[in-house]
Amino acid sequence: MAAGLKSIAAKGGGAEERNGKDKTGNLVWVTAEAIPGKRNNNRRKESTTMRKSLHIVLAAFIILSIGATSFAAESATAAASAGVVNINTADAEQLSFLPRVGAKVAQRIIDYRKEHGPFRKTTDLMQVKGFGEKSLARLSPYLTVDGKTTLTAKVQSPRKPRTAKASKSRPTSSSTAG
Repeated sequence: MAAGLKSIAAKGGGAEERNGKDKTGNLVWVTAEAIPGKRNNNRRKESTTMRKSLHIVLAAFIILSIGATSFAAESATAAASAGVVNINTADAEQLSFLPRVGAKVAQRIIDYRKEHGPFRKTTDLMQVKGFGEKSLARLSPYLTVDGKTTLTAKVQSPRKPRTAKASKSRPTSSSTAG
């Protein structure tokens, strides 16, 4: 009986397998791939799953990119809508509205302006003691050298979180005389 068993489809096992007889009466093993007009459900499931995954990934990418652009526009608008300070005409009180600028630093800006004349560009502020690249980068959305001062309230800058210092567990150095 085993000698009379033939395989019509030698491809990997399909989703549906059954035993049957061919025209001559021999027992045959028929898979879903060998049945005319019947499709393989496993391949269709894989294809459908891949199509769904692609759509989900594409939708997530679009949503994230729109969110990122709106967030960037919102933060730029927040700085612009808060107002600006003209560093050539502002008094100490108006200069102290800038983030991380107090009365002493505002007075240093005014003293520098009196001694050297008006600022030609906002980067000239780095000539004042206590202002470097980082300070200028933090203040640049709020600075101008022409026009009116429109900043009316103190701007709070976000602070970086403090990190644990390694100095707490400082190894002791012992000197050995030998």
